[in-house]
Amino acid sequence: SKDDYRCLYSPKYNLSSFLDGEQLIIKDELRINEIEEGHLTLGDFIFEVIATPFHTKGSICFLFEKEKILFSGDTLFHLGIGRMDLPGNEAKEVNNSLEKLKRLDPLVKIYPGHGSNSSIGNELKYNPYFRQY
Repeated sequence: SKDDYRCLYSPKYNLSSFLDGEQLIIKDELRINEIEEGHLTLGDFIFEVIATPFHTKGSICFLFEKEKILFSGDTLFHLGIGRMDLPGNEAKEVNNSLEKLKRLDPLVKIYPGHGSNSSIGNELKYNPYFRQY
């Protein structure tokens, strides 16, 4: 989302120096289409954008409600949640963000940015971090 736009231009926020010591600095302005929380249609796909600003300020998830699929990015993992210690993150938002996901149908399959797939029901039952918040 627009809240992570600064990551494109700042090595502090894009963490590029952690990868190989080189800092990624984009000097040219890029045209970015902003995505906000709510329903979105792209061609035949209808999905909901869910703002989950705690891993980064601009973290979002994509819910395909009809298909019962959630692309959770770095917000929710199988038996884990996203880091809350990155520069500019919103650790205080973890509760609000995860509450939005806890309200989803337990049958919704989760496709995270890393690791194994899961479901909301499985994470509600077994994920200690998801249950804690």
